Amino acid sequence: MKISEADILIAPGLGNSGPDHWQRRWGARMPYARFIEQDSWDRPVLADWVACIHQEIMFSTRPVVLIGHSMSVGAIVIAARTLVDTKVRGAFLVSPPDFAADTIPPEARPFAPRTDPLPSPQWSSPRLPIPWSRCRVPAVSPPTGAPISSSPATPATSTLHPATGRGPKGC
Repeated sequence: MKISEADILIAPGLGNSGPDHWQRRWGARMPYARFIEQDSWDRPVLADWVACIHQEIMFSTRPVVLIGHSMSVGAIVIAARTLVDTKVRGAFLVSPPDFAADTIPPEARPFAPRTDPLPSPQWSSPRLPIPWSRCRVPAVSPPTGAPISSSPATPATSTLHPATGRGPKGC
């Protein structure tokens, strides 16, 4: 499937994504991308976030690819458990938090998903170093069981965030 044949749904994490964030740059370049907007970015309620994900999927008219960052990875994984015979064809999950870390904000704890594999293909990118991480990269993403992959743009010692200087600058 080509990107032009899918609705790309981008889900920012806790606090949303600013204009320099890689997700915003990608969204600006993909005509079929739209953001899953939440009512509360700083005081998240899991049921509300999951409902917004479901709603955007149902509004889509074509196959869906989800792009989740940080805490939204947990929300996508939890939402996926109830999606049966939907349009979702895959997920790109970036910087999933270590929900067991002592440094994770209390409002993020309910977003910790079970570790069952998702019902659609997914790819996970490491998340180091961020405040909610214990600075470890397992072979698979703990929330999803997706293979973890690093590249020169996303080495295992970094995260895709404007403050790190990493990410798809030309995108």
